[in-house]
Amino acid sequence: MDKKKKNNQVRRIILVTFLGIFLLSFVYFSLNRKAKFGLRFDSEYVFGIDVSHYQKSIDWLQVKDSHHPIKFVIVRSTMGIDGKDTRFATNWNKTKEMGFIRGAYHYYRPDEDPVAQFNNFASRVHLKEGDLPPILDIEDEGNLSKDDLNNRLKIWLDLAE
Repeated sequence: MDKKKKNNQVRRIILVTFLGIFLLSFVYFSLNRKAKFGLRFDSEYVFGIDVSHYQKSIDWLQVKDSHHPIKFVIVRSTMGIDGKDTRFATNWNKTKEMGFIRGAYHYYRPDEDPVAQFNNFASRVHLKEGDLPPILDIEDEGNLSKDDLNNRLKIWLDLAE
């Protein structure tokens, strides 16, 4: 298999893994905590958004009043071993204030130490009852083999668990 096909296959695996973790987390939350928190969804679709400093200052009232019934917000907290999203604290607090289900995600950098990356995430994110489980954003395999990447991801996910 040539390198380009292998890279595309790894990208698909990473994307499917990220989406699978996110969907499983949301389904778990919906099934196991729906009754406890009295959450009811008025549509067959559940709308959510992800935000980071790239959106700059967000008008949260406009998000709340969107024609899409936004139910959850995923907020970027950290990147790699020492990156911190400059808008995390504001976005994290505002999502709670506005009554959204919230989750925090870490942007994974494959060539950096997974334990240090998790520690960066854990130092900023303090989950409360009703928050989604930690979410890992994997967009690149870096210079790693598929096996090395999977092993490093497993380390991060085991720590998060």
